[in-house]
Amino acid sequence: MLVPAAQAMTSSQSERTLLGAINDVRAAHNLRPLRIDAALVHAARDYSAKLIRRDIFTHGSLGRRLAGYGVQGPIYGENLAWGKGERATAQGIVHS
Repeated sequence: MLVPAAQAMTSSQSERTLLGAINDVRAAHNLRPLRIDAALVHAARDYSAKLIRRDIFTHGSLGRRLAGYGVQGPIYGENLAWGKGERATAQGIVHS
């Protein structure tokens, strides 16, 4: 869901908090900040709902899945995270 992109969209508070935590780590390593891309958000939210409905936790075929949403690019990556308590916070997810 998070990539350098010209296109932005409305994000939830938890998404903005996670993006901030990721960008703090990136800044500490002299990397450019990431921004939210609308097509990736759509793909990620749909896939998250599917994982919840099916009670599974897997990447599946990332390239094929993203192509179905019109996402184009030379390199793809995906992070899946789940946790309880402190491990469910943005800081806990990024630290893990």
